[in-house]
Amino acid sequence: MRWVWQRLRRDDKGVTLVELSVAIMLIGVISAFVSGAVIGAQKVIRTGDDQSRGLEQVRTAAERLARDIRNARGVLCNPAGTAAAVAAADPSCTYHLQVWIDYNSDYVQESDETVTWQLKAGTTAGHFSLVRTAGSHTQVEASAIVKQVAFSYDYPPASAVSAPGATQTKLVNVNMTYDALYGLGKTSNRTIVFSGRLRNVS
Repeated sequence: MRWVWQRLRRDDKGVTLVELSVAIMLIGVISAFVSGAVIGAQKVIRTGDDQSRGLEQVRTAAERLARDIRNARGVLCNPAGTAAAVAAADPSCTYHLQVWIDYNSDYVQESDETVTWQLKAGTTAGHFSLVRTAGSHTQVEASAIVKQVAFSYDYPPASAVSAPGATQTKLVNVNMTYDALYGLGKTSNRTIVFSGRLRNVS
């Protein structure tokens, strides 16, 4: 028993200040690596989440826009009732789209059946909301993440729907650029391109 006690006393020397300092330093280095990895993972998660939300918002807006084009009886360009500032700024209807959707199927073009898609300035320079206006009702379809939208046509639209049988717009091409990282205060532009054909135009 005495031998065991003496051995325990001989081995119980504790740690020196140098050993303690080295241990603290190693723990600090390991903690820094772990913290860096956690912060990096959080940034990746936030970036992925922001991109997913932005893509979902733009996809929903694009689907609604494509549906309006398909359901339209005609494409218009600055018809009567269009705001003067809009008509003056975009006389060829390259940056805004106006379609006639015959909601009551009476083949008569009425003012509240004109649907307009255009950009409205957001709070940040260079970022816009894509809005849809039908009659007096305005709905934001993509909020403050769109940077540009442009429309092109197989045949230039007029201010009134052409008579049946006359040459008129049947195809609308859409080119939309949006900022995929707007919510993170960064910029990562993405572009979606699609075409819509008016199914109610022969």
